[in-house]
Amino acid sequence: MLDQTGKKILGLYFENTRASLTTISKKLKIPKSTVNYHIKKLEKEKIITRNIALFNYPNLGFCAGYSLLLKVADCSDDDLNSIFHMNDSVVNAFRITGNFDIASTVFVRTVANIQDILDIVKKQLKGRLRDSSVSRINRLIFHPLKKELYTSMNPVVLNFEEIQQIKMKNEDKQILRIIARDGNVSLVEIANQLKIPAQRVAYKFRQLIHEKIILHFRPILDLKYKAAIFHLKLISSSKLLKTLEVFANQDKNVNVHAFMDGPFQATIQILYQDYSEVVHFNDKLKKLLGDDLKSLEWCIAGKEILREVLPY
Repeated sequence: MLDQTGKKILGLYFENTRASLTTISKKLKIPKSTVNYHIKKLEKEKIITRNIALFNYPNLGFCAGYSLLLKVADCSDDDLNSIFHMNDSVVNAFRITGNFDIASTVFVRTVANIQDILDIVKKQLKGRLRDSSVSRINRLIFHPLKKELYTSMNPVVLNFEEIQQIKMKNEDKQILRIIARDGNVSLVEIANQLKIPAQRVAYKFRQLIHEKIILHFRPILDLKYKAAIFHLKLISSSKLLKTLEVFANQDKNVNVHAFMDGPFQATIQILYQDYSEVVHFNDKLKKLLGDDLKSLEWCIAGKEILREVLPY
């Protein structure tokens, strides 16, 4: 059973999962030790399921984000999961309703990598890929929650060996791989795996955070939300993106992507518990955009195939 302090801490995490112990302590006017005690309780009660490391993708050489929509025939989740896991650039994938079957986000180093990913998918699907759509993410307008309410998959393990844009010691790469597999891993466990002193691991952590390779550790909350995705075609996209940005900042459950190209100017993902919230949001969106909305399509995100937190 959640006590009042636990609820207040969850409320702060709901607004910003990057909130540190110090930030929570100051806002709630309680000692950091008390905050830590209640967070441990939330972990024990499996409300916070684990903590995950936020990697700085641009500093690791992943500079361009793309939205990838796929229409496939007769393909199991296991097959798709295997295909997406073959490429470290793919950070999430959902089954969706509507004109396409799969929605995915990828982060790549160059535009050519997108074609590489499509070639891999086509080859592995063996003729079952019926259609695809690719859009370059121009701006990301987001609420700090992002997709972290989903807890079905572990993070993708990035292949740091292939990253040429930065220099990184082998020991640092090994630490990052371990963190990527398990955000809850302790300094002692890392030290035991690498057979080095825990003090050295702690020093390496501070270095990686200072160099902004690791941005933050944030909790994963299991609050049983579902997702709906809205695809928008806008008459005046430059004017309306600011409107959408304000709109997203006012709603804790909204994420917005704006695209440079492709069939849509923007997509909006909302998190909901009851289907009526989706219908209400649809009406709210149409009223907000008015005559500037050319067309609006939406779908329900079904079973999640692959997910990793995107640390923009």
